[in-house]
Amino acid sequence: MARSRTSRRVTGREEALRIVARGVVAPLYYGELVQGALARAFALRPSAGGAEAPAAPGDRWVVVAPGTGPSGEGRTEVDIEAADHAEGLLLRGEAGSVRAVLRFENAALGAARFGGVVTLEVSRAAAGAGSAHRTRAETLAVADAQGTRHWSFLDVDVDAEQVVQRLTVVSDLTTDPAAPLWIDVVANSPGRLDAARGGAILSSGSYMATGVTGFLNARIALQVEADRGWTIAVDNDQDDEIDFVVRASADEARALAR
Repeated sequence: MARSRTSRRVTGREEALRIVARGVVAPLYYGELVQGALARAFALRPSAGGAEAPAAPGDRWVVVAPGTGPSGEGRTEVDIEAADHAEGLLLRGEAGSVRAVLRFENAALGAARFGGVVTLEVSRAAAGAGSAHRTRAETLAVADAQGTRHWSFLDVDVDAEQVVQRLTVVSDLTTDPAAPLWIDVVANSPGRLDAARGGAILSSGSYMATGVTGFLNARIALQVEADRGWTIAVDNDQDDEIDFVVRASADEARALAR
């Protein structure tokens, strides 16, 4: 039976916050988690004769981590596509670059379990400088205590100054397969991640989320304020009239973004 595609409007504050937190900000955090997973793979990879051989294109490693509870064992497969002093880059904060494909099977990253394929590019121009990274994925699934979210497209590009140069996301935010809520997110102006606070907390920038294929008949605009709080304007029916505005403090935004 074909699944119905009833248009949905944003009903209130909690739904607006959930869409922004899980559909707009969480993908930035996932880029940080994937980078950490690649660094762990480098730290745990098999060595040749007891010596650490430099990573090279064509290298493939598998990292298996015992799971607990019903989620079971997690597995991460890493394929190196390009590498230049990648060990120093990821493990010691030195200059270098790496491009790798990571295949996650029930792999634990942070408080979530990842499934799917992610291409990650990381580079650093000089020791001690910030690192730039680009995260791309299709058909990525992330499961946590709130349910499972799916991405049909994810493209996040963060430069060495921690400015979000690109954020393009198509994601399903619901846990009920009978009532999908798909959104399309694009960055209106570059945002900056506050690296000093850890994770992927936005300190600036604006983003727009709209419905895809009629599932969500709304336009949601996120503005990150100078105090790192959020202002969210909701335009139901996408008629260029703001129906309501939601504000979240910096502390609330930080808690929601995890």
